Amino acid sequence: MSRVRAGVQRWSVTGVVVAVVVLVLFSGCRDQVFEATIEENESEQETYTLTFDKQGGVGGSTSVTVTLGQPMPVGLPPTKGGAVFDGYYARLYTAPGGTGAQYYTAEMESARDWDTQSDVELVAHWTYQIGDDGPAGGIVFYDKGEYTEGWRYLEAWTADEVPKPWKIGGSQSFTGGTSTNVGSGYDNTYSALIGVDYAAAQGTRLRQHGGHHDWFLPSRDELELMYHNLAEQGSGGFEEERYWSSSERTSTTAWTVDFDDGFRGFYNKGSNAKVRAARAF
Repeated sequence: MSRVRAGVQRWSVTGVVVAVVVLVLFSGCRDQVFEATIEENESEQETYTLTFDKQGGVGGSTSVTVTLGQPMPVGLPPTKGGAVFDGYYARLYTAPGGTGAQYYTAEMESARDWDTQSDVELVAHWTYQIGDDGPAGGIVFYDKGEYTEGWRYLEAWTADEVPKPWKIGGSQSFTGGTSTNVGSGYDNTYSALIGVDYAAAQGTRLRQHGGHHDWFLPSRDELELMYHNLAEQGSGGFEEERYWSSSERTSTTAWTVDFDDGFRGFYNKGSNAKVRAARAF
């Protein structure tokens, strides 16, 4: 009687299991040995292509191929005059110009394993000083010291928009929903002051300076920072006139800042005043 005995030995080499099946056929006094090699794909490695938004920087890596669950491959950092590269981060779409988790350090070494099942564009972080050129071509006028809620800096565009009323219409009413605080200009412009009647806010909302379309009418406190950190230093090309903020005061007035002396005042909503766009990043 003949008997068949099978043995299987497995080796794992770079994610591929090689199984060698040995069949031994016993027939009479002579053994016949048959070997068959079977390759089993244990797990296909998922790879993705990442590109880099250098935010005005030049040079360095333009793209890399990453593997899901593995550290980021080493790359080359970009450079930018007047700013220090701080690494690449995920883009955060829920905040103006915002960024999320860090994937590359300033030395372009891995800050975390790749964890997203898609091709992605990472965004450069730069450390800026007040008065530096911002990533959208504006002038940096505020640094809150750390990235929170997706942003750290504010930049002002380099020229005024066309003077406009705060709100068009003879009979004014209280809109509500605006704030005077630093960091509220974006929400004021894109959440509270919606519609063509809010002419000053609409004038910034439609702008695409430097290829970016997230400009806004600054809040009262942001506008004061713009005056003290730029206009008082002779930077930004401001006129010595009254500028609108996105902060409402009463049913008939909104807050302004006079760029002649920095006076915080208010103005009738239906009157024309200067408009300067700001952006968070």
